Amino acid sequence: MNKYYPVIMLTFCLGLTGCHSFAELGRQERDTPVYKDPPQSSENLARIRFVGNVTGISLLQKSDVPQKERDLVAHTMLGFYNDTRDIGIPKLSYRPQDYKSYYFEIKVKPEPILIKVSTDVGPNGFCQTVFLITPEAGKDYDLNYDQKENKKICVMHFNEIVRDATIGVTVLKSAFYKAKKYHYTLSFGD
Repeated sequence: MNKYYPVIMLTFCLGLTGCHSFAELGRQERDTPVYKDPPQSSENLARIRFVGNVTGISLLQKSDVPQKERDLVAHTMLGFYNDTRDIGIPKLSYRPQDYKSYYFEIKVKPEPILIKVSTDVGPNGFCQTVFLITPEAGKDYDLNYDQKENKKICVMHFNEIVRDATIGVTVLKSAFYKAKKYHYTLSFGD
């Protein structure tokens, strides 16, 4: 009888509260708000495509008031929701696999931005790192983080998306970024 007690109690609680209690648990959000595109016109903004698993990524822009990081995708008590969002950044014809899984495109102000990657533990361990980027207005970027690339360090690729006029193809051109010391909360103060 003792081994059935937890099952009986769980059944009793679900019968009393209904399945609605699980739905409420899923809706409870953590303190970090979800990122929203700035209201400025598109020509005054840069666009970034995050490729791959977009969960566990948050960002902080220099002019954000209050200075509080924002999650790229929603997080609930049940975890992050992996998502895809396409705002029309040119695709790379030689990397079609990037668009078969998750990718998330956003508009950002052309100013310093801290990007924090904090992954769950997986077969290759986990990664917690912060990168500083400064995108330029009117340009498109590709941010590709691959946890499988190197088991010892977190590797991020930050590239500008450009059209190569000589071959007529959209390609990636390396863009500057700086690795920063990881802190639980993002801040420009370090």
